[in-house]
Amino acid sequence: MKKESVFDVVYSALPMIESNFDEAYMVEAREKFFEIVDNLKKEKVIKSTLELVLQTKSPKISALEKVDAEDWFTVSKVIEHDEAGEMGVFEVAGDSFKILKASKCKCPRCWKYRSKSEEELCHRCNEALHG
Repeated sequence: MKKESVFDVVYSALPMIESNFDEAYMVEAREKFFEIVDNLKKEKVIKSTLELVLQTKSPKISALEKVDAEDWFTVSKVIEHDEAGEMGVFEVAGDSFKILKASKCKCPRCWKYRSKSEEELCHRCNEALHG
């Protein structure tokens, strides 16, 4: 049946969705991350958080989709393995976090530092554009 008016639409309640997203933990992690980032920006060490990689073995971060974790902190990558180049560390609820400088080049499409060269798309953007 075609709806002629908004009053013809019948309300359907959305189902309840369970989530294990720990908002307090994630907000605290983000605040501590940006305390360090603000100092790095003031000291002109970085211009953007996309120049950074976040390393942690936090189970709460690992439970997120990788891209969601990257977007939460606005970094190019979130990793579990250890790498050199530490620029800052912080802790949340006993979980340690390390801020690192990204080692790859800036993707011209998404601006994340995940490309092999400045002219080349990162793997994710290449897949999105070329299937």
